[in-house]
Amino acid sequence: LLKRGVANVRASELELMQYLLPRLRELAGITVYGPQDPVARVAVVSFNIEGFDAAHLGFELDERYAIAVRVGMHCAPDAHRSLNSFPQGALRVGFGPFSTLEDAKKLLTALKELTASERG
Repeated sequence: LLKRGVANVRASELELMQYLLPRLRELAGITVYGPQDPVARVAVVSFNIEGFDAAHLGFELDERYAIAVRVGMHCAPDAHRSLNSFPQGALRVGFGPFSTLEDAKKLLTALKELTASERG
């Protein structure tokens, strides 16, 4: 990590968010929480998809696609009250310093498949 450098890690985060955020917003019924400008955020995205339970989507992402996410209120119930996502919470995906564009593409593909198959 030290060899890679903080500036390079940030550049990678920005690239991931510039790719992911607009494509996430194309999903039907999605609510993406936080700043919409990739520059104003780190490589963490919380969201809900209308008609889908965040915990169920998180389970399916893990079981069927080997994608680890966090679900729920993330120890911040008051934040979820202000976002109107209480008591369900949200699904949160975080990219690390060695995550790739392929990881973001895999997440998008999985979400599209899961929501299409369950909407039906």
